[in-house]
Amino acid sequence: MPVPKPNRFPVVKGTLRKIQRENMGTQVDPALVTAITTGVLNTIRGLNTAGWFSPLQPPLPIAPDDAKGRLIDYPAGYNLRQIPRQEEEMDFWHLRKFAENCDVLRTVIETRKDQFKAMDWKVKAREDYEDKVSPDEITRVETFWQHPSSEYDWDQWVGVLLEDMFVIDAVAIYPRFTRGGDVFSLDIMDGGTIKRVIDDEGRTPAPPSVAYQQRLHGILAANYSADELHYFMRNPRSYKFYGYGPVEQIITTVNIAIRRAVNQLQYFTEGNIPESIAGVPETWSLDMIKSFQMYWDDILEGNTAQRRHMKFVPFDPSKIKEVRDPLLKDIFDEWLARIICYCFSVSPQPFVREMNRATAQTNAQQAKMEGLTPVIKFLTRRITYLTNRYLKSPYVEFHFDTDEDVDPLTQATIDQIYVGLKVLSPDEVREDRYGLEPMTDANKEKAWPGSTMSPAEQAGATAQAQVKAGLAPPKPKPGSSVNVSGNIANMDEAAALVKAVMDAQRPMKVIVAPTINVPERQVKVEVGDVNVTADIGDAMRAKDE
Repeated sequence: MPVPKPNRFPVVKGTLRKIQRENMGTQVDPALVTAITTGVLNTIRGLNTAGWFSPLQPPLPIAPDDAKGRLIDYPAGYNLRQIPRQEEEMDFWHLRKFAENCDVLRTVIETRKDQFKAMDWKVKAREDYEDKVSPDEITRVETFWQHPSSEYDWDQWVGVLLEDMFVIDAVAIYPRFTRGGDVFSLDIMDGGTIKRVIDDEGRTPAPPSVAYQQRLHGILAANYSADELHYFMRNPRSYKFYGYGPVEQIITTVNIAIRRAVNQLQYFTEGNIPESIAGVPETWSLDMIKSFQMYWDDILEGNTAQRRHMKFVPFDPSKIKEVRDPLLKDIFDEWLARIICYCFSVSPQPFVREMNRATAQTNAQQAKMEGLTPVIKFLTRRITYLTNRYLKSPYVEFHFDTDEDVDPLTQATIDQIYVGLKVLSPDEVREDRYGLEPMTDANKEKAWPGSTMSPAEQAGATAQAQVKAGLAPPKPKPGSSVNVSGNIANMDEAAALVKAVMDAQRPMKVIVAPTINVPERQVKVEVGDVNVTADIGDAMRAKDE
């Protein structure tokens, strides 16, 4: 019988059993639960880490749990920054200066603003809420938007808004209220003075916390909550705090265009030295040429105005050779204009060489609508939101009138096609297009003979006319079928159609619904639930004899 081994650690084992008995039924340490849960949530179930070239388990996150859900990897202490758009490559001030000093860009922006000012607009009830909106409420809202600010009327107000949206993509609207709580004015503040504030998740803080700060004269002047200031961007980005407007999108092109315009201006104001290659005396060494070249470059490099002046040098001027002619405008200028116009979806026709007139008009119209449509939708939603929130009219919406006036000749062609395809009747065109009364039967008969006859009468008249003219096909043989179809409205028309077929004794077809079945020598006319059948066999046999 084997001798049991002595317990080498009796005290330790007894202590462990005692601890286990004492902890039975007690709450498990939360730290232990967290460790187990974290390990489960941060591992891939079933992953064989010992497999061939295994991807292995992902490392455990180091950041605390409250970092989960952050929208952006913002810098630490972001809210301490005092200058708006400080972390961006281009600040608000430079964006405005670029938009002000590039002629083509400024012309395109003003064109877009004028197009919106020229558009008609209206306020209407939301779909399915017409019964909840009175005409007085529509009038009240429209009256406000005719002069939405104490500083500007509608045309000026929407122009200022579009300026900030196109140039810096930062629109700030500050509502002011009367003592009774009604909105008095929706003032547009300079969006370039507004600095955004974020919470620990990278979001705009909810009211009543501060969401925006205004910087004036180099200092932070005021705080605004999201309820006090309506701030929006048309083109936000997930990795940036500020919008990305059209001007910033083409900032390199605009920079080139400005510098090119300055160079062209200096051609007329500073001088006219072209780019050239100048010879030097043959006795000059390489070091002497290099020294003179450095001297010359120090004078002219980076100074476009100085570069335009004539310089006197100690060598024969007849050895100067121009590299290129001083072109003041070439295809590159058109290319810059095309890029700027394309960014705003404006036709480049005024800035490029002449093209086919029809093509130019088509391109201009297409570019206009392509550029206006997304901006119209965006502004419609924003102004509707302002109306619902500040004017306390939740069941109305703002609407731009985008219906274009069609050329009269084009409209007449469209109407003619619709009438020919039976989509519209002449009377409908008269009423919808010109507000005229429907034509009388006498006038219709005079203008279109036979137009007032029923389908059966028209079929009979056509058949008789063809028989008299000798154009009718051979008479059908006994036992042959007669194909007839017509739009039968009542029993009288059915009888008239049967009579017309019997009189004509020839195949006929008038294409209208409903279907009319004609088995062999019988004409069967279906009128709703009533059928009329006429046997024309006897009449045809009599005439055959």
